[in-house]
Amino acid sequence: MTSLLHLTERALWDAALASGTYEMSTRGRTLQEEGFIHTSLRRQVVAVAGFLYGDGTCPDDLVLLTIDSDRLTAPLRYEPPAPGADDFPHIYGPVPVDAVVKVQPWNGGYLLDWDDALPLNPPLAAERDGDSLLVTTRDKTDFWRTTSYGFVHDDGHALLTDLPAGSAVEVTFDTGSFAELYDQAGVMVRVDESGWIKSGIEITDSAPHLGAVVTRDDRSDWSMAPVPDWSGRRVTVRASRSGDAVTVRARCEDGPWRMVRLAPLDPDATASAGPFCCSPQREGLQVRFTRFAVGPADTELHGDPAPIGPFGPFSPGPR
Repeated sequence: MTSLLHLTERALWDAALASGTYEMSTRGRTLQEEGFIHTSLRRQVVAVAGFLYGDGTCPDDLVLLTIDSDRLTAPLRYEPPAPGADDFPHIYGPVPVDAVVKVQPWNGGYLLDWDDALPLNPPLAAERDGDSLLVTTRDKTDFWRTTSYGFVHDDGHALLTDLPAGSAVEVTFDTGSFAELYDQAGVMVRVDESGWIKSGIEITDSAPHLGAVVTRDDRSDWSMAPVPDWSGRRVTVRASRSGDAVTVRARCEDGPWRMVRLAPLDPDATASAGPFCCSPQREGLQVRFTRFAVGPADTELHGDPAPIGPFGPFSPGPR
């Protein structure tokens, strides 16, 4: 199965449920007018949303359809919108409503299901608990390369989705179980084993610290600041990619965003991002991740990012 994503208005989806097929191509154009239905891969959908609805006239009731390619009855072709552009999936016929396996609100972005990201170094356990994901670390796991300590570790746990230029991810997690030296969780941005960023909460000097590690050319650095009042509370970390940089911010619960790091990233690099955790001194750190959201990149460096959400409930498509 390939998940094909399509943005539409709630009323148009409701009409499709009544008729049995979805037949809108894109904003303001039908399948009959266009000849096919525009869809996107996950790495493409944020840019498509900006192209279609970035003019300030975005409807309040947008929904994101997830279409199972195996359930289509019409031909599916991957074609560029212009010579040299990225290929997009085009459906040359109506979409049966039972090919739509998920319908979710779009509000400045969308919530990523835990199953829609790829694991890096599977943990000791990863279990759903309602909408949350409980992750339990393996023994002495970490991400670090060379600097000061002389060792290389690349066995921490992460759950990653594409992070193209112009997009951002937000990860929310609880810190109540952080107790041992170097217990940590947050967001990872990864190009490969020798080029990555991790940022979040880490226990050091017996207190939680907000920090970041940036690894380039096989060497890591580390910056941090104590946040004792964040202990045991819910934290959100955001990584936004734009141009040649990644901007990392964090907030505690509904508090203000804090700038954590501005780090370089090759604009041509293929990167992925998502929640990470590790426990360099022990086994069994359990982290409750409560939210994994994807949306557009920050529009400015010195200002709060546009919110992703809040979101109403997900709904499955017809089965």
